[in-house]
Amino acid sequence: MSHPAHILFMKTFAERVYDVVRKIPKGKTLTYAQVASKIGSPGASRAVGNALNKNRNKDVPCHRVVRSDGTIGGFAWGSDAKREILRREGAKIAHMLKQGDKAPDFSLPDQEGKIHSMKDQKGKWTLIYFYPKDDTPGCTVEACTIRDNYDSFKKMGITVWGISTDPVKKHAKFADKYKLPFTLLADENKEVVELFGVWGKKKFMGREYMGTNRVSFLIDDKGKISKAYEEVKPAKHAAEVLADAKDMK
Repeated sequence: MSHPAHILFMKTFAERVYDVVRKIPKGKTLTYAQVASKIGSPGASRAVGNALNKNRNKDVPCHRVVRSDGTIGGFAWGSDAKREILRREGAKIAHMLKQGDKAPDFSLPDQEGKIHSMKDQKGKWTLIYFYPKDDTPGCTVEACTIRDNYDSFKKMGITVWGISTDPVKKHAKFADKYKLPFTLLADENKEVVELFGVWGKKKFMGREYMGTNRVSFLIDDKGKISKAYEEVKPAKHAAEVLADAKDMK
């Protein structure tokens, strides 16, 4: 039985994905969504991931494809191996820190201009909550809920740091307006949001943009992340953290 030539030589979806990935230069990355777009299948990022994450053909540099939010994504030999290869290649890829990771050291100014450093928190528990923007609805609810439960945080010996990329002056206005009793740190250069891997692509009303994801980290007195909160509900977050801390401490 004969077949039309275009059927005989039609490449599979996976083969088309591999052709694109082979062309990614060392030190560079593409997202699953970008690969899907390049093969003419926008919206097929999950299928691209499935084609790559189990592939063990070293001719295809699958490690150079990451998630849209900048996090690592799957890999046949594990995410740690993928991260290490990218590091050796000099690719700058943000990945969200997880439970058990050591919190990176950093120094940032608060709403009054005072510098706070992670290294000074040794021996103390710390809640670091990242939020998108001062004085916006969800961020205000989250901040005010933490404010209303702040005495409980103090009784449990937990320092609270809120971090966004807003400037010091904007933090000061936000803290004053809502009488926030805890520290807000200004990460204007986006260094800390990238260190923790919470800076990435976001979508609102069909528009894509880069921003800070609403993620929190409860850090123990040894400087390790006891829990990472990826799906924060502003109105319930304070109670959730306090309940977890009670079980952990």
